Amino acid sequence: MLPDHRPHTTEALLPHLLGRLNLPGDFPVADLDVRGVCDVATLAAAHSSSYAAGAHLLTLWAVLPEPGGPDDFWARLWKTSDSAYLLPANVKGQVLRALAGDGDGPAGQILSFLSGIAGDRRVATARVVGQALVDALDRGGFEAAILGEAWLRDVELAAWRVLLAARPDDDPADRGRFRQAWRDA
Repeated sequence: MLPDHRPHTTEALLPHLLGRLNLPGDFPVADLDVRGVCDVATLAAAHSSSYAAGAHLLTLWAVLPEPGGPDDFWARLWKTSDSAYLLPANVKGQVLRALAGDGDGPAGQILSFLSGIAGDRRVATARVVGQALVDALDRGGFEAAILGEAWLRDVELAAWRVLLAARPDDDPADRGRFRQAWRDA
């Protein structure tokens, strides 16, 4: 599950193509050789971490039961987590933003929510999520609490990756200072 393409991400890549490969945005594609295509692909892949992180976060949500289904999964999740944050009505806007390619808002809210779940509430929430995963993946031999805890940890890590990838681009001076600091350490 990939987020929609956002033109602003292409615009953010263009200065890197010009600065690192001396390729202006209007450079004719027919003038690129295979090495040039590989260079552009490498730079684009290095620049795509926000898409990868957002897509992973959406994939984790997509494995849960669909909102509005006959299952009372969402009610159980609300009761065990002691929070209505995860209810579809409350995260709908965030999921739609992530599907549109803007994952940093949902990621921050997910991290805030999950940091507030601890102890018995987290264990109970993990069991509810885990049972939904066991049912969805048809993996009856797995322990629901273990799968649920793995899902919660993965959601936390994916949200962190989204936030990290959304940080403002660094400039060459910042990279130079970073390298020098490590050389001097």
